[in-house]
Amino acid sequence: MLQQHFNNNTFKLEEKMYSDEGIEFEHIEFIDNEPMIQLITDRKDGILPMLDEELFIPQGSDRNFLNKLAEKQRGNKVYGTVIKDPMLFKVKHYAGEVEYDGEGFLEKNRDTLNTDLLELVQGSKNAFMNLLYPPGKEMSSTERKASLSKQFQQQLDSLMKALYRTDPHYIRCIKPNEEKAPFKFIPRNCYEQLTYSGVFEAVAIRKKGYPFRLFHKDFADRYTKICSEPVEAGASDKEKCNAIVEQMKLDTKNVKVGRARMLYRAMEYRKLELDWSIVTKNEKILEDLQRLVNMDVSKMDKEEKEEYIIELAAAVRESDLFRLKTAIANQGRSLLEKFIEERVPKEIKDRLSTAKTEMNRDELEELIELCDNEGYIIKIVRECRELLDKIIDADEALDVATVRMDELLLEKALAMCSEFSYTGFKVQEAVTLLKRLRKLKQTLLKALEPKFDLNTVRKAVQQCEQIGYIQSHTPYSECVELKNALERVHAMLESAVDSWDELQIENAILEAEKPQFLGHPYECKLVVKCRNQLEKVIFLKGECKRAIKQCIEEQVYAVVKRGDELNVQTEPLDRLRELVKGSYDNFLSEQYKRAKRCRHHDRAVRVMVTRADRSVSSQGSALELSKYEGLKKPSDWAAENETGSQLRLSSNMLKYTDKPLHSPLTKAAAGGEKPGVIASVHAKIFSAKYLRAFATVQQAMGQ
Repeated sequence: MLQQHFNNNTFKLEEKMYSDEGIEFEHIEFIDNEPMIQLITDRKDGILPMLDEELFIPQGSDRNFLNKLAEKQRGNKVYGTVIKDPMLFKVKHYAGEVEYDGEGFLEKNRDTLNTDLLELVQGSKNAFMNLLYPPGKEMSSTERKASLSKQFQQQLDSLMKALYRTDPHYIRCIKPNEEKAPFKFIPRNCYEQLTYSGVFEAVAIRKKGYPFRLFHKDFADRYTKICSEPVEAGASDKEKCNAIVEQMKLDTKNVKVGRARMLYRAMEYRKLELDWSIVTKNEKILEDLQRLVNMDVSKMDKEEKEEYIIELAAAVRESDLFRLKTAIANQGRSLLEKFIEERVPKEIKDRLSTAKTEMNRDELEELIELCDNEGYIIKIVRECRELLDKIIDADEALDVATVRMDELLLEKALAMCSEFSYTGFKVQEAVTLLKRLRKLKQTLLKALEPKFDLNTVRKAVQQCEQIGYIQSHTPYSECVELKNALERVHAMLESAVDSWDELQIENAILEAEKPQFLGHPYECKLVVKCRNQLEKVIFLKGECKRAIKQCIEEQVYAVVKRGDELNVQTEPLDRLRELVKGSYDNFLSEQYKRAKRCRHHDRAVRVMVTRADRSVSSQGSALELSKYEGLKKPSDWAAENETGSQLRLSSNMLKYTDKPLHSPLTKAAAGGEKPGVIASVHAKIFSAKYLRAFATVQQAMGQ
């Protein structure tokens, strides 16, 4: 019931207020415990009334009560039964579901007192028992027979009637722990209490709602005087309220003009009350000044006059504090100066005049404090105070502008100083800083021009960091972003140049050509170098491919030499290096194989001849004809001739002659060591080899 009272006042009445005033409002979801209250207290089907009813039924029992209750509450979302145990039932309260044991409900509910027991407690000498059961008081049979639930309902009903007659304010007591121990905080406990008591929803509705509300007339009467322009006298209260909202420039999202009330939020309330307080204070100051100015000083004695001067000084001091410039305020100042002028020492006046001329802040602060303590409120003190306020404002503006290093703020602060010719040391520092910032800004803008130079950008960023000019949304932040991007791509370009890798160079160039540098590509000498290098790599790649395919000796040497000069490391080029650095015979073998594959017959012959020459050269004298084992002895060959000098033929056996030889020089050609083998066998065996060798010799001689 108490939670329902809280909900009704916090949520339902709040939303009813907005509905009655015709204001749109976002509904806040909250747990309404009305169903739980109906379940417990409903006169027809409630738990407590049904429990009382069961007391008067013959042979009433706890089980019958629970069966009837379950039948009546079937389908009720906040009531439930326990299948495993029919004596148990559940109620879904605001704070959560609770399980109850119905065993003994009827007996506990009777709570009746018999006559003997009543007389016993009424005869007690205990003071507390006498309060509960006054001695000699007759208790009716109805009171004696009243059940415990009946008594509870009567007491609760009495309490709720009393609460609804009041204007409630709520205090939520949160237990930090279950043990109620000091200095022990359990967050979960507190969170659950705040959740189940509806505090979070109450805060939400206050934040989204309009907690300050006044009737139109009360709002207009209170705040009309703070408007800068007079509000039309004949206007209705609601029209006056609208005029106040418009003139005060209040946020219409936070201020709503209802049918009968003005509803507004905390921010607008503070603004209205602050302005109202200032206006009200000014009115009070002017009333005091008017009263003091109209007083006749000539009729006062010395003591009364002294008190008058003190009161007038206090009023003038307050008018100075609120910077009132009205006629009555000026009249009060003039009157006070007339009384005080004679009391101020000449030395103080001279110091004030000097400090004012020199705009010495320290001296002005010291003298004004002295004058305030002595009550010296005269014109020059007032002028010095105004000057000091200007100096303080200017110094603060210079400090803020200097710390933020904001060019616009520095210009405004210096303009503020120039209005009263202030030239303190902070002004000089600000002028120097402003010049430096302007120069630095030009450096940054130059660094941000297209065709970026990384060194220029780095220098600009470094200069900013040296003086602490590190701000977002300025050319500095753009310069830092540009520097990071340029350094990243510059590193890629340098790595690509060192690698001589075609793919790496292409990726680096593509990255530099992207318009990612403030919308422009990156053009520099390193990019040009990469492009030239890429052309060389592509050309060398093509030459390397042709050299591998054709394997022409001069071509291979040229490609390898160029690759070594450029320090290019690729797999095809390494293959060529292996050919060049390896065995020359293997190189010639590869040349011959590639020449045959490319159908370069002439080159193949030349390579073959070179290989043969190298083979012969390597054999040395081992290939001399005289060392051939199949060669006939000179004397045997000479003896085969029937005519002529055998001695001469024998000596000339391996020498050149233009005459036909009379017989073969080798044993194989004549049938070897076997007599009777005729020469025709020789021709059949060697004719094919002879023809091929002869053709080869002819080709070589033709070249």
